[in-house]
Amino acid sequence: MLPNWRDFLLPQASMWLVGLTGLHCAVDSTLYLWMPKFLASAAFAGPPPIPPGVVLSAFSLTYLLSRGILTLLPDAWGRRSLLVLPGLLGGGIVLYGLFSGSYLVTAGAYVLAGLIWSCEYPAMLGMLAGDGRHFGTALAMAQVVGGILTFGFMFGVGHISAAVGSANMIPAMALPATGFILIGFGGLVWLYRYHNRHNAVRTLKGKPLCQESV
Repeated sequence: MLPNWRDFLLPQASMWLVGLTGLHCAVDSTLYLWMPKFLASAAFAGPPPIPPGVVLSAFSLTYLLSRGILTLLPDAWGRRSLLVLPGLLGGGIVLYGLFSGSYLVTAGAYVLAGLIWSCEYPAMLGMLAGDGRHFGTALAMAQVVGGILTFGFMFGVGHISAAVGSANMIPAMALPATGFILIGFGGLVWLYRYHNRHNAVRTLKGKPLCQESV
């Protein structure tokens, strides 16, 4: 028997999280894919003091480190804070690095920001998993939204870079970096509008709530 189409409808709280998750995937991927070209561009004088590939390797290692730390923490620890702070802090740090004009500051800011905002995605998935019946649908929709937004951001950065030249790529790179700040504010709005209601739905479904530290 085919499932009812209503089974694929998500609550507003879950739809909001789907949008934030998709946006996270898009801006994270866009920065990662464009960062090597930006670091090797004429925006910085002289040869790179550190190869862009090494910078990306360090960024990936920070992801591994932060995710490893999260596995050692209690389930749902700090989940509400992780919806807001990583985007605001990480996005701000990357913007500072981009506009610093220094290769080393830009590279260091990107690696540090990765350590911070890598905690964001697991928190979003944890919140989405609270509505167990719709989790599969929500996860699939987040991937679709992320793919569409990734195309938009990748095209936007490329189009702006081609228009202004590689020496002036900073505004183009600031576009996805600003997306992380929007995620932080979006998480804050979600907590204000939906968090208590989201927990109430989980309670009505008979699912025990984890203690979520701020």
